[in-house]
Amino acid sequence: SYKVVEMLRGLPHLDKIGAAFIHNGSWNPITITIPETNEQKIICVGMVDAGFWDVFTFRFLSGRPFTEAEVNSNLPVVILTESIAKQLFATTDVVGKYIKCNGNDLKVCGVVADVSNATPDTAASIYVPIFFDGSALPNPNSPILTGGVSIYMTAPTAADKEALKAEVEDVFN
Repeated sequence: SYKVVEMLRGLPHLDKIGAAFIHNGSWNPITITIPETNEQKIICVGMVDAGFWDVFTFRFLSGRPFTEAEVNSNLPVVILTESIAKQLFATTDVVGKYIKCNGNDLKVCGVVADVSNATPDTAASIYVPIFFDGSALPNPNSPILTGGVSIYMTAPTAADKEALKAEVEDVFN
């Protein structure tokens, strides 16, 4: 559950925290519409928060990552990979253009170099704010903390890693 991210923020030995739900389309497929042809394509979508871009290193070819305000407000923004940008628009210079994703108009705010499928925790065709389809929204009344969201953390130094691990365990004990 994304609620866990909020529970872990502010730990003394936490440097960065990010979350993602990589949606590979095996259930409830996500489609984008190619602007020129109106052809629909099922794609792998990374639903991520603003911290995801801090934890992982992506090479932005244009534009920028999501801001925390954009994620929290669930603004209709999207980051494309290089190959998807070229498939849709024949260029990577697409910041400010729109795509349709599951019928929603999303404004492109960035384009990243393609991500290898060898890193499945970060590989997607497009990236949208984590609350895009509502599946990661924390239910404030639910005691259940499990779900499909993966959480990634870093400690300021290697020496702080064990302390951070103990702090995380304390949160759940």
